[in-house]
Amino acid sequence: MKKAMLTLSIIMIANMCYSQEVVAVFDNFTSKTKSKKKVLSNFIYKVQNHNTPNHAKYFENLAYEWGIKEAYKFDTFKAPFSTTFKSPKGQIIATYNKQGDLIAVEEAFKNIALPKHLIESIYIKHPGWTVTGTIYSVSYRENKFLKMRYEVQLKKGNQKKNVKIDNNLMY
Repeated sequence: MKKAMLTLSIIMIANMCYSQEVVAVFDNFTSKTKSKKKVLSNFIYKVQNHNTPNHAKYFENLAYEWGIKEAYKFDTFKAPFSTTFKSPKGQIIATYNKQGDLIAVEEAFKNIALPKHLIESIYIKHPGWTVTGTIYSVSYRENKFLKMRYEVQLKKGNQKKNVKIDNNLMY
């Protein structure tokens, strides 16, 4: 019986650890309003394209869909509320209005694969340098402001340097 309980406990702990890869943290909420939005938001159209990293797309879609499905549970008549979705690679902080619409997003993910054309451009402009790390970040404010950026760390021997690539150079 002790072995069965120990085995069950280990399995439960392992499952909890495995499921902890995505964590959501909620700010400023209580309960009860409804959102029946079905159309794709301007947020998705503005931040996603063929160059958007898959990991970032997953979290952007998660944040968008969470607002549609879950915002009605929170009483947000007085102020917008924020949710943070975390993973080992980074996080996205999404701010919603009372209808569950995304009104602001800040996201940053590290060690994300670069699009092929950016890799080629970096190696042409920086011959002999090796990419050792990347950060992909996005700032979005209610259809008014959008900033996408890669920060790439390069190394050549003992030398290191950082290169910033903004959304004007990504396409």
